[in-house]
Amino acid sequence: MSEHYIHGFSDAERLRLIAQAQMLSTPVFDGLDFSGAQQLLEVGCAVGAELHLIEQRAPHLALTGLDHSAQHLRAGHDWLAQRERISLVQGDASTLPFADDSFDIGMTIWLLEHVRDAEVMIRELLRVVKPSGSVILTEVDNHSFGFDPAQPAISVW
Repeated sequence: MSEHYIHGFSDAERLRLIAQAQMLSTPVFDGLDFSGAQQLLEVGCAVGAELHLIEQRAPHLALTGLDHSAQHLRAGHDWLAQRERISLVQGDASTLPFADDSFDIGMTIWLLEHVRDAEVMIRELLRVVKPSGSVILTEVDNHSFGFDPAQPAISVW
């Protein structure tokens, strides 16, 4: 990942990420059990929109978000300034700056399409999550997205 994020870093994008997280929170988070966990890491947290929603659902968790983008993290720090249980860290998903077995839960939400080598990133996530912990990978399936009649511009995308 780099500062060449496909969607850009505008204020409108920050607001879009927050609105998207809120709109999709039910299908993303319903059914997830955070009850036995103390520490959660979200890799690819962007502006922290999902961390904010997790905090509301699991007020006992210490939350850490990691993102490669300094621009996203600045926006996240500004937006989450009053959230003491949420820490945002800049780093590379392929070399996570955390010790082995540091987290009870490691997760990504719509990140895999943005990383060069998902296997390396997942291996790193498994390294920093305790053996008794959980790894949650949420991704969109663009192959299930279609139009009838066909739209050539969307098919190319």
